[in-house]
Amino acid sequence: MKQYKLFVENGHIDFELLQMSSGPTAIKVIPSLNSNKYIYINKDDQGVNFLTYLLFSDQTLLTYVDPFKDKQYRNFVDLLVNEEEINFGNYEEHQHEHLNYLIDNNYISIDENNCVQVTNWNRILILRDVFENDVASLHHYPADIQDEVMHMSNDGIVFFGSSLFAIPEQNYFNYYLNKSEFTNGHDLRNSYLHGTQANPTEIHLHENSYLLYLKLLILVIFKIEDDLFIYKKLKAEEE
Repeated sequence: MKQYKLFVENGHIDFELLQMSSGPTAIKVIPSLNSNKYIYINKDDQGVNFLTYLLFSDQTLLTYVDPFKDKQYRNFVDLLVNEEEINFGNYEEHQHEHLNYLIDNNYISIDENNCVQVTNWNRILILRDVFENDVASLHHYPADIQDEVMHMSNDGIVFFGSSLFAIPEQNYFNYYLNKSEFTNGHDLRNSYLHGTQANPTEIHLHENSYLLYLKLLILVIFKIEDDLFIYKKLKAEEE
């Protein structure tokens, strides 16, 4: 991964410079060839947190409306996706405040039949993707969805990251390789580097470590391949 970091930063791999670098490279500092690669929800904004609560939380009461109460939808967006005639008049008075918040922020509207309609499906589906997966990949979206993501970024709803690994992936690697994020992690890198690995007679433990290393290596290859694929695609679109 040090080699890929040098490749991204310099356009080639300088092996002399690589040999001079003896320290480990943190997963989070390995860059991507592509800007704005990952999309994250801006959880520092309380308004955004309230919005995602109303849309995606299983604690919101917006799914509790006749005649759909018995269907027990997980969240409000699931209700919107699956039902076409959600009558605003069937909501109780205490539910109107949250509905009006979504109306005022242009996520839903009330049509001439007094039914709830989604104002911007693209924005809703982007938010659901990022909310459920903790991250989304901008360049794997079609052009119209990417345009909407840019509007959402301008509105402060989402922000971008440009590392090779998304934050959840960084956490995954750190859990297995070191203790930079998790004190209960496997710490495979340090245990084998410093000779604190399992006893040589405990073959099953070493086999398990080998399989974990192999899995992580395959994931790294996939991530680099994907990064190069996106880079080549964007370059081709510019020509």
